[in-house]
Amino acid sequence: MMIGGLLEATQNMQRDITEIRRDIKDSDSRAALSYEQSVSIAQQIALLRTRGLVIGDEAKASKYLKFIGYYRLSGYMLPFQSGGDGDQHHTFHAGTTFDQILDLSSFDRKLRLLFLDAIERIEIAIRAAVSTTMSLQHGPHWFLDSANFEAGFDHADFIRRAKNDIGHDERLSFPADWQERPIWR
Repeated sequence: MMIGGLLEATQNMQRDITEIRRDIKDSDSRAALSYEQSVSIAQQIALLRTRGLVIGDEAKASKYLKFIGYYRLSGYMLPFQSGGDGDQHHTFHAGTTFDQILDLSSFDRKLRLLFLDAIERIEIAIRAAVSTTMSLQHGPHWFLDSANFEAGFDHADFIRRAKNDIGHDERLSFPADWQERPIWR
């Protein structure tokens, strides 16, 4: 059910992009910049209600619209909206609540953080495994010897970028003798 909703949301977004491109093409650049008018949080809530969204706690909705933003949340609204043209384009399915949209946004944020955490752990584990293996086989300064890299690898550029990165990060205080130190230090 969720996949179908996401597919429909993607199709709706593609239709919106096509419409916006057509509008921009048909107007001068100044008019394109004023495609939509800015509206207050209260007006955003009123608009969402006219589209059928159930907002039980207006203060809560106001807070989230203020701190997350209407357009950030609008992507999470798409699975709960009907397709169609004109006035029906952004109509919410009956019974859709603001809390459901917040729940989807929160789920996405938590899932993203879980993935980033997992990716970081994998990255660190791979780095540690490479460092340990290469250090045991070729010594603690293995990375300074281009023979330890595949043919075609631009070792000189690698060393230049490493020196450049270390030298430009003022938060890091690397000793001048960093090349003589083992890689794990």
